[in-house]
This record gives sequence, structure tokens and C-alpha cells, in this order.
Amino acid sequence: MPATKSAPTRMKSRTATKSPTANGKRKPSSNGVVHRAKAEHPVLTLPEAARFLRLLPAVLADQALIGAIPGRRIGTEWRFLKSALNDWLGARTIKSNKEVLMATAGKYKDDPFLDEIVRQAYRERGRPMTEDDK
Repeated sequence: MPATKSAPTRMKSRTATKSPTANGKRKPSSNGVVHRAKAEHPVLTLPEAARFLRLLPAVLADQALIGAIPGRRIGTEWRFLKSALNDWLGARTIKSNKEVLMATAGKYKDDPFLDEIVRQAYRERGRPMTEDDK
């Protein structure tokens, strides 16, 4: 009787199905089964960012559109950096008058057109720049 070739059978081993996570460690669940840890992506889509911020996607899109929340629109889709959202969440949004003035102090000191712009503004208002200009 001729020898018949049978397809080799593959045995599934439990160790072959366990795959390490990015840091090389496995995360066991409460029932002892080892699962792969989900890699967290630094760029979020609109639904992912909305879930992260616990907002409705429409609210997030509206706020991103006006620049209140950091995000980028690519065609018709939105993308959000998770690190930028974390920074935005932790940022102090209301600045005192002193903080605003300190942030802008000296910002225009090297502008070569500043003196002319100021003179023109005073002329258009019909006011002298100094008491001596009367």
C-alpha cells in the first residue's frame, strides 16, 4: 500500500499566542489570561479626542474651528495631538492684566515702523503726541 502524505498538523501552544507589549511585558487580566496592551497613539481623531476630553464630537469640532482647543483640520477631518490637549487642559486660561502686559512688553521695540504708526495715529485723532507739540 502506497504511503499517503498527510498535511502536517500544527499544535497551537499557549506561549505562541502570548505576545509582549511595546515594553516587553505582558499584562495579565483578572482571569489570568495575558492580553496585549494597546499602544496609545499620540495623534487622535475627532471621536477619540472627544472621548478623551469627554465632549460631544460636534462641540469639540466647533471649539477647534474657532481655535479654542488645539487641533488641525486636514481636508474634512480633524487631528489632535494628545500632548497638546494635555497641555491645553493644564494651561491657565485667564491671565491677569499684569501678565498680559508683561508678555507684550518690549515686543515691538525693534519695529522700524512703530514711531511712524504712532505719529499717524495721533494725527488722525487730531491730538498732539506731547504737550510741547501743541
